[in-house]
Amino acid sequence: MRILDSIFMQAAADPLRPAMGLADRIVTYDMLARGVLGVEQKARMARIKPGDLVVVALTSPIRHMIVTLALMRLGAVSVSVEEADSPGALQLDADWVLVEDFEDVTDRKRAQLVGVDWFQGFAGALGDAGPAYAFEDDEVCRLILSSGTTGAAKALAFTPRILADRLYTRILLNADSHAERTMVAPGLASQMGWVGALASLATGGFALFATTAETTLQMIDVYGVTNLVATANQIRDLLAFKEKQAFPNDSLRALQIGGGLISDTLMRRLQADFSNRVLCRYGSTETGIVAYAPGRSLAGLEGAVGFVAPWADVEVLDDEGMLAPRGQSGRLRVRTSSLAQPWSRGRTHLNPDAAAWFDPGDIGRVDARGVMYVTGRSSNVINVGGAKVSPEQVEELLLAQPGVRDAAVFAARGAAGFDEIWGAVVADAGALETIREAANARLARTPLTRLVAAQSIPRNPAGKIMRDALREAFGS
Repeated sequence: MRILDSIFMQAAADPLRPAMGLADRIVTYDMLARGVLGVEQKARMARIKPGDLVVVALTSPIRHMIVTLALMRLGAVSVSVEEADSPGALQLDADWVLVEDFEDVTDRKRAQLVGVDWFQGFAGALGDAGPAYAFEDDEVCRLILSSGTTGAAKALAFTPRILADRLYTRILLNADSHAERTMVAPGLASQMGWVGALASLATGGFALFATTAETTLQMIDVYGVTNLVATANQIRDLLAFKEKQAFPNDSLRALQIGGGLISDTLMRRLQADFSNRVLCRYGSTETGIVAYAPGRSLAGLEGAVGFVAPWADVEVLDDEGMLAPRGQSGRLRVRTSSLAQPWSRGRTHLNPDAAAWFDPGDIGRVDARGVMYVTGRSSNVINVGGAKVSPEQVEELLLAQPGVRDAAVFAARGAAGFDEIWGAVVADAGALETIREAANARLARTPLTRLVAAQSIPRNPAGKIMRDALREAFGS
């Protein structure tokens, strides 16, 4: 398929060019291409065949990426997970599960142990390798599990056509960012991480991976990273660590942030501590990027996530499900040219004409200039005596207070039997009342009833706040 052809072209044109890197190792494009061909041979010997569904649960990002590319070349359908026995992985009923240790998986009948021997590489000339499996444009070639913030994780199907669209949008966003050395902070089990790494490799870039904030900052310095792709939650972790220990980041020219809203306060810190070029992105696993804009374009626009992208449509529905006038808030629905579709066992092809509107569960609006605003999630809205309150907006008020490192807001049943607004912050316990009073000065009609100190805010792998866990921990 063409995506793999572009990677092999890089290997032929500049074999010693760095392709992927960790803190302690670098893989060149020649090593990457030979690794892909070698793993493909090992997979065939393990009886994996075209059309098989293969769960990949390898901890090394470099090996993980090589295996998914090899499976694509073989014609198998891969899905990346962090744990082989996670609920999302088990629901797939995969043909094979690739692990580093049999202790990582319960059903060993379908497990294949991926050892060092899988990565010895193809010994012959790259041009002598047999042809890759030719996926049809709308044939399923990859699955990605959604974050599952509204329930159980869902498997979404991707085809060569959808992946090509996603890559084109990534390349367009990187056009002026000097992104030849990209730190990909999100994990490869996410759409943001795997497609971000694939976009770097398809264009001859150098994709780097790290698992902690400290290692990320060290690698930015050592490797001269020019582009950082991260979730909003990961950015907060980096800033928190940078406060404890200074790291130079003179090479960093661009930050691309998704997976959450960025407040004006956080934006100013990013521009001061990392790079003046901050690109905000809004999207999902299902849709890809829907809206984006440089951070400076969104200054002072509370809740703004970017301008609606040329390849996306955004509509706002009122309480009756009818189209709302321009500028009015309501429930958002979106549509893009690369809309992924739900996958079910036995489904091998997607119908591109069947792609419909997607409901991300967000409340927001689009103004006359095409700027998209997200003010909360419909499922998170707190009803306080008839007044509807977005917890995300209250969280931004809390995060703007001095000394608050992280914050979350949730509904809890009060003594009178009605929902109240409660908050949890990662901050000094002695400052709680001052923080609550400062936030309540802006929340006169629906004030915070209680504010508690937390060691950390519970979040899922996508960085989304787990409000049920907070309610269980503090709600009593």
